[in-house]
Amino acid sequence: MILRKIDGEFQLGEDAVQIRRFLRLKELEGISASQRLKYYAALKVLLKTCPRGLVSATQDDLEEFLLLLRRGYRVSSQESCWYCVKKFLEFLGKGELFKELHPTFKEKGMKLPEELLTLDEINRLVSAACGPRDKALISVLYESGARIGEIVTLQLRHVSFDQYGAVLIVNGKTGMRRVRIVDSAPLLAEWIEKLHYKAPESPVWVNGQGSRVCYRTVHKMLKQLMKKCSVKKNIYPHLFRHTRATHLADKLTEHQLRVYFGWSGRSDVPSIYVHLSGRDVEEAILRLYGIDINQKPVFAKKVGAWS
Repeated sequence: MILRKIDGEFQLGEDAVQIRRFLRLKELEGISASQRLKYYAALKVLLKTCPRGLVSATQDDLEEFLLLLRRGYRVSSQESCWYCVKKFLEFLGKGELFKELHPTFKEKGMKLPEELLTLDEINRLVSAACGPRDKALISVLYESGARIGEIVTLQLRHVSFDQYGAVLIVNGKTGMRRVRIVDSAPLLAEWIEKLHYKAPESPVWVNGQGSRVCYRTVHKMLKQLMKKCSVKKNIYPHLFRHTRATHLADKLTEHQLRVYFGWSGRSDVPSIYVHLSGRDVEEAILRLYGIDINQKPVFAKKVGAWS
């Protein structure tokens, strides 16, 4: 499908040839179809500022491209587009074009703790879910911390159970990776047992007609459950990833976070979560007061018990 779009939208012959080669290489590297579509979409944006075509792009064209991103795209999209364009230019052997360009993409701010889901709220959502599919989906979505696109595209061959729980093989921005789950494994096993189609390539998450569920279906289901549970928060599938990353930020190293959540080595996201967790300084501050966090506290004050 992507290659057919190239023929229709990239009129310059050499551009189409190089984009085809680039996307084919990414497919061979195990990059998912959804991420390859993002590469394609980013190159379409770049074409708007490259009158002579992508293959003939100049540094001036790239500067115009960055200005275009700032004027009309969300911060997350700006960073994603820039990453995709750099990969394509490196493929063309034109990496020198962006060596002197160091754009910053500033988020408005990470999610505040009160905007994230609590474990109690997640458990309430699972309990309120109507059937085994939704219970398993919510549980896996949180524990895996995976992107929604990585979850809904799971096939049966991507799930393996063992004595500890289960391992998911997800395919995302940085290629394929293993994700260990424990608590949600029984619910996932219960749901898979009810599936009528057990071929390895069969989707894990299907609707009543046997078709793969989509983002919209999951989002709608979550909103209905939040209303049912009387939880007044803006919920969307990616919020589970934010929540899980926050919960694990003070338990895993930055490298382990990158591996588990599928963040690239260049991404600043893991360090932001670690910073917000207070892991860097909190233990040191407690030691100043003679408090060892590895020891069981002698007493604990209740909230509101301060005199």
